[in-house]
Amino acid sequence: MTSERREQRMAYEVAKTMHRACYDLYYPVISSGSKAALPITEEATAELARLAAIMETARLAWEASVRARG
Repeated sequence: MTSERREQRMAYEVAKTMHRACYDLYYPVISSGSKAALPITEEATAELARLAAIMETARLAWEASVRARG
């Protein structure tokens, strides 16, 4: 059971990292030397929404396994 929770946590962390990396392409942190943002297209918006949904699903699965632990 512990390994299942660990795998779910890792899936959530990977999904969160992928979403953040994609988001940063279009909305970079403003600082000296930051790259210019890529233009926002319908495809980019759809990809960000898809990654956000994957991240949320992974988070909910991980939290459910933690709650089931007792």
